[in-house]
Parts: sequence; structure tokens; C-alpha cells
Amino acid sequence: MTGRTGTHRGAGVLGEFDTTGLDLTWTLGEALAGRPEDADEVGEALWGLHPGDPRLVAFAVQLGPQLDVSRALEWAVRVRSAGHADRCPLVELAHDPRRPVADRLRAAALLAGPLRDERGREALRAAAMDADPDDFAQYLLELDVLGPALLPEFVAAASGERSRALAMADVLDDLGATEEARILREHES
Repeated sequence: MTGRTGTHRGAGVLGEFDTTGLDLTWTLGEALAGRPEDADEVGEALWGLHPGDPRLVAFAVQLGPQLDVSRALEWAVRVRSAGHADRCPLVELAHDPRRPVADRLRAAALLAGPLRDERGREALRAAAMDADPDDFAQYLLELDVLGPALLPEFVAAASGERSRALAMADVLDDLGATEEARILREHES
């Protein structure tokens, strides 16, 4: 990712620092002990100097789930490119019940869609069950952009209980999906 000056994101963190004698493992460990956003900048700067270094890949596995979804995605692509899709930080983020439902749904949609990882569908269903009915409209609109093919799965998982199903039907009606709302109501009667 480049900034306005065309420099690599995070390059300012190291500035004119001589990295020749740098103990990369120690530096990454220290970065992980601090704020995730700061660690991200350090990691990004070091990635520009040592792209694909296995120590940076391991760093990404630990750091990625702590970041916002867009940064976790960037690190996830790097981890996957290094042959470690099984350690993808976006998967951990999508399955983390401590993260907001919106983050989990975004991560799940990116996994199931562009990354073609079935673990995204599992995470989507789990996040949908935790979704607050007051937020159904927001989630449906966002999923319509990120992964429209995931909408039926989200609706089914979020509508597990009768009260949630009826709330979902009302939201679907409001969004113009009257046929889907009708089917959901019929199923609940």
C-alpha cells in the first residue's frame, strides 16, 4: 500500500534507521507487545524490507486478528501467499466472538467470497446468530455489497428463533424483499 508520496505504508516508522544488524525476531516480538496499530506499522515497514520472511509471516498470523478487517485482509493475503491458508488471520478474526458482529461478518464475507474459503460460511452463520435484530438491515445491506450470494445463508442463520425470524421478515419488507419476507413469515406460522 503506498501513501501520497509513493512510499511504502509504514516506511516512516523506520525512517533512516539502519536495519542491517536488526534482530528481526526480537523487533517483531517487541512490536506485538505494544498497540496492534503500532505493530502493524512496524510490520508493514519491515515487510517492505523483507517480503515473505517466515518470521514476518508468523508475526502476521498473530497480529492480523487484532486489526481492523481491511488490514487483517492484507496480512491474510500475505500469509496465504506464503502457503499457510490454514493459519489465516482473517479466519481467526471472523470466528472471534469478542469481535463486533459487523467485523466478523465482513471478515466472513471476504473469506467466503474473494478468498473462496469455506470457513467464512461457518463464521458467517455463527456471527448471524449473534446479530442484534436491530442491526439486521445494516448487515443485509453490507452483505449485499460484499457477498450477495451469502444473503440467504445470513437470513436463515439469523432467523433461528421465531421472534428473530419475524424481525428479519419486517426488515426484509422494509428493504423491498417482500417475497422473501412473506416466505419467512409463512414458515414461522
